[in-house]
Amino acid sequence: MHVVSGERVLVRGAAGGVGTAAAQLAHALGCHVTALARDRFAQALTDLGADEVLDHDSTTSDRIGPLDVIVDAVGS
Repeated sequence: MHVVSGERVLVRGAAGGVGTAAAQLAHALGCHVTALARDRFAQALTDLGADEVLDHDSTTSDRIGPLDVIVDAVGS
């Protein structure tokens, strides 16, 4: 993952092992992190540094906004 401070990063599957690591790394590098996961993981992901958490079951692509990097830990 190559990101620069200030970029907007979407992490799909943010509640899994790879997703939580990606979210934390992006946050540590100064990125704005949007996590896509189930609602029940929202607080944990916020605690790990996600700036916003969106429910993957109900979020449509028009709600996500502009992005610089997408990390797909789900594989789809």
